[in-house]
Amino acid sequence: MTQRAEPDAKLRTNRVRSYMTDDELSAFKALCTAHGTTEAQMVRTLVLAAVADQKPPAPRPEKARQVDELIAVINGLHVQLRKIGTNLNQIARQTNTGLVPVSRDEILAVFHTLQQAAAAVQTAAHKLLT
Repeated sequence: MTQRAEPDAKLRTNRVRSYMTDDELSAFKALCTAHGTTEAQMVRTLVLAAVADQKPPAPRPEKARQVDELIAVINGLHVQLRKIGTNLNQIARQTNTGLVPVSRDEILAVFHTLQQAAAAVQTAAHKLLT
């Protein structure tokens, strides 16, 4: 889970500890997952809602969580594609200068890897949009 920056967060210097049964901890972690937040943020949210005599916020819809996960996957694939592109440029530079002979099989292997990564990005993007 990623931590989200809170717009008016003050420096937190106080620590709260709590003991829970296995069932309580499991329920608490499920609640955090459903809200897409950290355990610390969930404790703060629940405390502030209780103080203000309000209901805790509803969990984020499943679709929103799935979209966040897919965005993370697509970002990771984008990084991998950039790395492959860098490798491809290095191979092309060395081949063009005659420093290292590159075989057709090596070029095809890099191209195949690039195609696989592009297909994975396309699949993730399709899931995100449907």
